[in-house]
Amino acid sequence: MDPPLITAEQLAEAKVALTPEAPPPVEVAEGEEAPEPVEPVPPTDEELLMHFLTTNVITEEQVAQALADAPDVVPEAPAE
Repeated sequence: MDPPLITAEQLAEAKVALTPEAPPPVEVAEGEEAPEPVEPVPPTDEELLMHFLTTNVITEEQVAQALADAPDVVPEAPAE
């Protein structure tokens, strides 16, 4: 079996790099209710893939070969 194209460490680093920082807490005047904190949205699979392609960690050819070698993977239909 071939080694993975990226390591778990590379994936974790990419998720950290692509996840926006949480906004600073909002100062609330006395008597007002503080808004709920907004959690940062983690990157999508597509964003992670593009990150690895643009940083030359993997190539388009490697992705194409990995997809060809995984017949049980069915591409998702585009959202309408």
